Amino acid sequence: MGPATADAICRLNAELTSQAKGAQAGQAKLRRWREIPGWLVLTCKNSDDPIRAREDYAACCCALQNMCLYLWSEGIGFKWNTGAVTRASGFFDLISVNPALETVVALVWFGYPAEIPSTARKPASESLIDLP
Repeated sequence: MGPATADAICRLNAELTSQAKGAQAGQAKLRRWREIPGWLVLTCKNSDDPIRAREDYAACCCALQNMCLYLWSEGIGFKWNTGAVTRASGFFDLISVNPALETVVALVWFGYPAEIPSTARKPASESLIDLP
């Protein structure tokens, strides 16, 4: 999405945060969100068939996970967000989506990380069991 839409989403989220936690929290959230370099929204077509709807949603999630793995392989960080802003009625207006026709799967932020935190992982063999 473009910068104007991203900024409008930042302002919508700041408004939601201000209502829930106060103006200071809303302003802090607005500053933090405006620093996010890349924005993407993934939607899924709705279906009247509940099995088809579940399969389509799962396929969208799998596709997004694959995209995120690719981004990370290129050194691009991401966050998959499904917070309250993605369910706000104003959000759908901002992204020009009719919620009767599509469901928001994710709001994705991406960009090159300022730093990559190190994590200590135990070997997979310590978490897996041998099957007979």
